[in-house]
Amino acid sequence: MGSWTVALGAALHFFTAVCAAFVFYGLSRRIPFLTRRWALSGAAFGVGMFLFMHFIVIPLSRLHFHLPTLYNTVGELGSHIFL
Repeated sequence: MGSWTVALGAALHFFTAVCAAFVFYGLSRRIPFLTRRWALSGAAFGVGMFLFMHFIVIPLSRLHFHLPTLYNTVGELGSHIFL
């Protein structure tokens, strides 16, 4: 569909990531554990985002569901946890 869809996809991806960061920030203001144990909380939030995207967002999109390979799952989950 053209190069504009690549730009749109990248913009939407980063918009989603920024929204998720704001959700974590908002929760951390109300739940002190999230700032005391920030590494553990961030990793758990990353796993939650991974699960939310793969089991709620993607099924609601027009993409056809396919079972990802273990290699892809580990890579995606690792990026959600550490990035």
